[in-house]
Amino acid sequence: MKWYNQLFSNSTADAKVHNCMLSSERIKLVPIDESYLSFLLDLRWNKNICETIIFEPITKEQQLNWYKNLKNAQMFCICLKDGTPIGAIGAFEIHSIHRRCKWTLRIHPDHWRKGYAAEAVKIFLDYIFNTLNINKLMGDCFSDNIAEVNNLRKLGFKEEGLWKEHYFHKGKYRDAIQFVMLKRDYDKIINSL
Repeated sequence: MKWYNQLFSNSTADAKVHNCMLSSERIKLVPIDESYLSFLLDLRWNKNICETIIFEPITKEQQLNWYKNLKNAQMFCICLKDGTPIGAIGAFEIHSIHRRCKWTLRIHPDHWRKGYAAEAVKIFLDYIFNTLNINKLMGDCFSDNIAEVNNLRKLGFKEEGLWKEHYFHKGKYRDAIQFVMLKRDYDKIINSL
């Protein structure tokens, strides 16, 4: 029943209870609140990030609306230990009965290739599988985003399918790969992460 209550919780206060667990030597995952919305919108609109992710433009008002109506989700700002935000990671569409969810990750380009993404994912996976008791974590990326495809494979995610011409992005249809990690696979690879 513990996982059921946690999955139905929508408040960031509940995530703050686990905040002490959501950190490493260099970073911490902080539940988002309104103070991070401007940073998250800037991250969403960053030109370098928009080249590699599914980009759906939104306004400040839409961002605030998204935050106020956030349900079945656990969203975090990735911060350096001094509190400086450098990215975002989170689970959404958390399904309490089937114990599955989707996830998202964005790192500001100033912090690319420094290991922060992998570090954040390791913290996040522990939270997803061992605290929220999720069985299946799903996400997708453009099939031609070789860096992300390789990183997901390296982290232990498995390809579940190829979606042909799934997204319309920058004037053309692009293929996407669905990547998943199951709890049993996470348990097998935890020590190698």
